[in-house]
Amino acid sequence: MSNEQPSVAVLFFPQAVEAIGGALGGHLRDGEQLGPHVLCRQVNSNGPYFEMTFEGRDGAGNEVEMQVMVPHGYIRLVMSVRGDDSFGFARFRPGGVVPPAVAEATSSAGPASG
Repeated sequence: MSNEQPSVAVLFFPQAVEAIGGALGGHLRDGEQLGPHVLCRQVNSNGPYFEMTFEGRDGAGNEVEMQVMVPHGYIRLVMSVRGDDSFGFARFRPGGVVPPAVAEATSSAGPASG
């Protein structure tokens, strides 16, 4: 088991980014395969809004703890992420290859439609 703090990637629907993207500023990342997301230290899905806590920077560039609440309908997917490895849906493993069954399943599934 790792001593690292878990991170949570919160992925947003494109319409949500259109509605709130400006408010999230530089905290919103856009991965090639993941799409728009925020890496959070903690999330809370209880209550009327989805709460995200993450490290950010204020207008002066100082590190601050950000706490943002958005409607649940804005959230596409929530993923738990651990480690320093590259984040994303890569078709490789460090020091190895994707098992044939996984490669076959992902290639026959085709692109996801949104």
